[in-house]
Amino acid sequence: MLRDAVKGDFYSRGYTPKTLENIDHKEFVIVLSEILADRFDYFEPKGLKLVNCIDKRIKKETAESFSDFKTGRITKKEAGERARMINLSREKNASYRRYFDRTNVGLTDERITMDKRKSSEIYAQEKEIICRGFVRIFVHAYESLIDEIPSLNTTSVCDYTDFEREHTWVQINSLQQINGQKVINVMFIDPTQFEAGLALDALDNSHFDKDLSELKEKFSEAGIENVDYTFPRKPFQGN
Repeated sequence: MLRDAVKGDFYSRGYTPKTLENIDHKEFVIVLSEILADRFDYFEPKGLKLVNCIDKRIKKETAESFSDFKTGRITKKEAGERARMINLSREKNASYRRYFDRTNVGLTDERITMDKRKSSEIYAQEKEIICRGFVRIFVHAYESLIDEIPSLNTTSVCDYTDFEREHTWVQINSLQQINGQKVINVMFIDPTQFEAGLALDALDNSHFDKDLSELKEKFSEAGIENVDYTFPRKPFQGN
């Protein structure tokens, strides 16, 4: 079962049945995200992976060419020829990227396959998943323990999908008392970008408008006005 597998991963990180039962829901969110980041890699089609590698090589060659010219290792004419060749590579690679972004080559079969399989199977057997996979596993793992961990009892978790951005991440709601007033605390996290070494926090410009207008409108339409948007950060992270 997914629940037992997730609990086993928490135990392997030093938690006991008692400490897991008493874990704060924000700490649970962070640790579960760390577990998924360790367990899975983001799935990239081979063609897109090659395009990303070429991008890195182009950036490296650009920096090396600039350094060689600045230190006098190559002439202005040689630097110009290198720049011309680098620009040709950049333009060709950009056309490849547009093709893969447009067709999502390699992703369709993976989406269909994952959608048909149980989360427990994916958790136990897979090594590479896309953003929908990260979010689905996170939500199901969270919900599998919601009745066993008191701090999760007043929370709910779901996916947040932005079709324009063609991406999905996690929304976690909890009811809290702030200055004597009941407030809906909302966290947005992105386990996919966290696996890539970026911030877990999804309350940023790459996920939402800067003024959060789209979020406020959605909550307002649902009749919810008292919303506190925060993200849990461990004290030792310093931010």
